[in-house]
Amino acid sequence: MSGYTGTQAELLYAMPAPCTAVTAASQTQLNGTPAASNPPYQIPAGFFGPGNGGGLGKAIHVTGGGFFSIGTSAVTFVLDISFDSTISTHGISMWKTGAFTTTASVTNGAFYFDLYGHLSTLGNGATASALTTVGSLDWGTGNNAATAANAGYMMGAPNAPVGFNAAVPQWVDVWGTWSATTGSPTITLTNLCVWGLN
Repeated sequence: MSGYTGTQAELLYAMPAPCTAVTAASQTQLNGTPAASNPPYQIPAGFFGPGNGGGLGKAIHVTGGGFFSIGTSAVTFVLDISFDSTISTHGISMWKTGAFTTTASVTNGAFYFDLYGHLSTLGNGATASALTTVGSLDWGTGNNAATAANAGYMMGAPNAPVGFNAAVPQWVDVWGTWSATTGSPTITLTNLCVWGLN
C-alpha cells in the first residue's frame, strides 16, 4: 500500500484450476475450460470509467502461465490475450505475440506472461476508449538449471493504444494458435491472475 495515496493493487481474479490442454492448429481459448468449474474473468461494465475510481490512467495487471510440449518438429505459436464482450468469442486483441518458432523436442516446458494496460482514452462507443498495453512472454524449458536460455517475446503495442468499449463488460480471455499439429504440440494454462492497480 502506498503511504502517499492509500491505494493498493487489488487481486480481482485468480483462476481456480488448470485448464484443458490446447492442441489445435487454429485459434483456441486456453482459459475458461471447463467453463462450469473454471470460468473466465469478466471486467465489469464501467470498471475503467469515472465514478468507479477510474478514468484516464486506470490500470490493470494480467499475469499467467503454464506448460507446453513440442514434438520432434518445430512449429510456430501465437499467444493472444483479448477483451471479449461475448464469452469465449474472440473480440479485440489487447496483448499479442507474433508467430514465433518453437524449439523442437521439449517436454513440459514453461511459459509466463506479465502484462500491463492503462486507460489512455475514455469515450463512448465500440472502440471509443483505448488501453495502452505492454508486456512480455517468457518461454523455455521448465525447472531451468541454467542449461538453456529462455526466449522472450514482447506483447502489446504501447505506440498504438487499442480501442474497446469500456461501457460494457469485457471477458479477459487467453488464446493460443499452433501453426500445425505435426509432432502433437500441446499447451496448458495453469495460472491466470488479474489485478486492478488503482
